[in-house]
Amino acid sequence: MGVERTLRPTLRLKLASGYFTILTLLGSCAKSAAPIPTAPLSGGNGMSPRSSSTYPLVVSFESECCGTDYEAFAALERVMSDYPEGALGATRGHWGKEGEFDVCFTLRELPDSEQRRFVQRVREHVTSRLVAIGKNSICRSEQ
Repeated sequence: MGVERTLRPTLRLKLASGYFTILTLLGSCAKSAAPIPTAPLSGGNGMSPRSSSTYPLVVSFESECCGTDYEAFAALERVMSDYPEGALGATRGHWGKEGEFDVCFTLRELPDSEQRRFVQRVREHVTSRLVAIGKNSICRSEQ
């Protein structure tokens, strides 16, 4: 009877510890999934994300479990803010179940040298394993 009494509190402690571990893991996933702003991007040129156009630059924000990388999106917005509104021809298309989306750029209003500079800056500043940067691509929401 003495052994039974000492096992029960230990078992309860282990169960409680496991329960809090699961809650902690679930909570950390929920905290990392920052909401994506829904305001339209500056620089739209009237193109629909469902058009069949190829874009010179497509930045895809992907997810593994808990949403996209909001900090990487904020870095992209900072790079975009250095250009006049409308110069980038940015369009956003949503395609995933966890908030995945593409930001597609026509770059038509920029000279060739400035287009190359913009692509280079995006590659330098938007670094995340959850971001794919493609050239001459179709927005994933179009497929």
